[in-house]
Amino acid sequence: MSFVFLTDRQIDNLITTHPNALQPYDRSKLGAISYDLQIECINICDDSNERGKRVENHILKPGETVFISCTENIWLPNDYMGIIVQRNSRIRRGLYVDSPVYHPGHHTKIFLRVANVSKDHIRLKKGDSIASIMFNKLDEEVEHPYEGVFSDEFDFSGIAKYPSSELPDVIELQEKVESVEEVEKRIYNNVVIVMTIFIGIFSLINLNVGFFCNLTLKDMLTFNLIFLGGIGVLVSFVGLITGKLIPRKSGETNQFKWLLEQPLFWIFAISILLLIGSVLLVIF
Repeated sequence: MSFVFLTDRQIDNLITTHPNALQPYDRSKLGAISYDLQIECINICDDSNERGKRVENHILKPGETVFISCTENIWLPNDYMGIIVQRNSRIRRGLYVDSPVYHPGHHTKIFLRVANVSKDHIRLKKGDSIASIMFNKLDEEVEHPYEGVFSDEFDFSGIAKYPSSELPDVIELQEKVESVEEVEKRIYNNVVIVMTIFIGIFSLINLNVGFFCNLTLKDMLTFNLIFLGGIGVLVSFVGLITGKLIPRKSGETNQFKWLLEQPLFWIFAISILLLIGSVLLVIF
């Protein structure tokens, strides 16, 4: 089976003969061998919304990916197929467009996956044209027109219809990425806390040596309690900011028990006691 790309005149004849093959159709969007597609809305997907938040304007950040719902719907005859191609002007701006091959018999809205591979922010808005569709005429009708999962899809459904069992590599990779990020975070947190403790220890030694000959035992004890208490409070806050809290167990409802399991809580509590002790020494 062979196929050839349609010219502008042949595309126009196709739509005239099969009005539902591409709707809406505007001759001004017709190129030499393709038809320019228009953005209807941008679907921004995240973990909390697999189908995507629909917006008409969006600033695409470097490395960000979104799904585009085009204005156009297709219903291809059984001897035609459609291929989505990027527009040269958008490629040079740093947009990367992906889309499936539309098989004979496919009835759907056209969807695009768009990624920003540049270092700049790129604005996408309703009515923009970032891709085109080219049509191929097969030399005969196919025996089995497309009847897949994404037939008759006119509202973006994301990847929710794919069973997770069909994406083992993606899930495994995501788990590995999260594991590496968690290890990196723990290492960073531990380094920060250890550095803080060492700074406190060396500062304490230096100050004690400097004041040994000029302070009474009570004064030195008061000063050390204040210093140790302050360092403990600092370590507690650093640990809190860098996420050193132990996650709550699944089903755990006792907040007090969870709090007592936190090393940071005991560091903070002991530090406060040291500061209170220093105040009592000053008073009495």
